[in-house]
Amino acid sequence: MKTANPSRPVRTNDILRCGEIELDTAAGLAWCAGLPVRLTPKESALLAVFLAAPGRAFSRQALLGLVWEAPCGGGLRTRTVDMHIRHLRQKLGAWQRIETVYRFGYRWAWP
Repeated sequence: MKTANPSRPVRTNDILRCGEIELDTAAGLAWCAGLPVRLTPKESALLAVFLAAPGRAFSRQALLGLVWEAPCGGGLRTRTVDMHIRHLRQKLGAWQRIETVYRFGYRWAWP
């Protein structure tokens, strides 16, 4: 019988899991190592983008479009993304795997 690799991303209905991070996308609830983490709706949406595509790099503009539904050249600036990433990193602490991709954007480090 095969056992699941705990570090591989898993998607079950509305639950995204990668290592010690778990996100219920329907309810907007997150857990790190079984402990609840309070996320804002935008932080939850950012985490969902990363957990759904680990290893994929997203530009700041792409994240603005996916999370804020802002068109290219819209009123939001990429610093909005940077600040939300900063807060998400702080809340996830040691379990976060968000990497900065120099002069591009961010990705969830995989593996």
